[in-house]
Amino acid sequence: MTELRRACGTLTVAQLNKALKSFPRMTEQSRDMARSFLVDGHLQVDIAAGAGVSRERVRFVCARVFQEHERLATEAAGQVAASVANEDGAKPRSNAKRSR
Repeated sequence: MTELRRACGTLTVAQLNKALKSFPRMTEQSRDMARSFLVDGHLQVDIAAGAGVSRERVRFVCARVFQEHERLATEAAGQVAASVANEDGAKPRSNAKRSR
């Protein structure tokens, strides 16, 4: 995973909302903390002070949401690559060794 501090302010609202769909039971406070850090670029320590929670809690929530964003982005990139290969008429490559 990318170092979390580099994720600060890197997501769009759409990217955040897509990642948050994987967490239907996440509290509104946690969603707000993730947005403040990942979209708005506020410091974790400031978010924690404003929300009345520990910095560790903010870090955990933001890390989990960002991991999900990365997973979804990787999955989407794989689907695009497979789609492009299929449009070109190319067969998907197999990692299995062929016997001669």
